[in-house]
Amino acid sequence: MNIIKIYFDSWKNQDLNIIKIFDENSIYKVKPFGEEEYTGLSQIIEYWKKNPMAQSQPNPKILECFSDQEKHKYFCEFENQFMVDNKIKITRGFILFEINNGIISELSEFYKSKYL
Repeated sequence: MNIIKIYFDSWKNQDLNIIKIFDENSIYKVKPFGEEEYTGLSQIIEYWKKNPMAQSQPNPKILECFSDQEKHKYFCEFENQFMVDNKIKITRGFILFEINNGIISELSEFYKSKYL
């Protein structure tokens, strides 16, 4: 799905235009089991600035995606490799996208990280 590709490309390129693919009332849940939750464009953009945009040389990749198009839900396995304090960090997990009218209404991340 194009919106999912835009999301991952924006992450890799650290592009703040990612906000264009979210609904003004979108919910963005982060960390295993939604430990952090951001609602609305302003909270999402602040999260994006402090996290994905702070990663050095991110390289997120979609490993596999599954969809339930009737329910507008897409479940993607991903891996991201980036640098932290001159160490390689790998994050691997799943992102659940709920997409309505061509934009993300809800996103939930579930992941684990490790250093090489």
